[in-house]
Amino acid sequence: MGERLPGGAREPGRGTLNHCVVRSNAAGASDGKVVAYIDYADSWVENTVFAPVAGGYTLHVGYANGSASTASHGLVVNGNNAGAVSYPVTGWDNWQQSSVSVTLNAGWNTIRLTKGTLYTEVDYLEVQ
Repeated sequence: MGERLPGGAREPGRGTLNHCVVRSNAAGASDGKVVAYIDYADSWVENTVFAPVAGGYTLHVGYANGSASTASHGLVVNGNNAGAVSYPVTGWDNWQQSSVSVTLNAGWNTIRLTKGTLYTEVDYLEVQ
């Protein structure tokens, strides 16, 4: 999973995982690979994103939620709790996008998704 850049390009290799895995052959995912099994208290996926100026941005998360109801991930921006991202039910391999407002510093920022409620797989992070 990489950061989506302007124009839809992706820069692979920026993500870091802890106690979760990359699942290959994810039908319909942007590059066939997604982060799965963010299932444990110490599970997280983290990406680095660049903001040209400090301020408010929108974080878009590509996801699939095959749980019985809305799932979530905790959201940590630059080491600070920034709330949560909620994911309505889509079914597995049915990719949608959930969005949340974030405040970023000028320059490089870290965005971490942590274990929340139920289960969701992550396809991409995009900041606009």
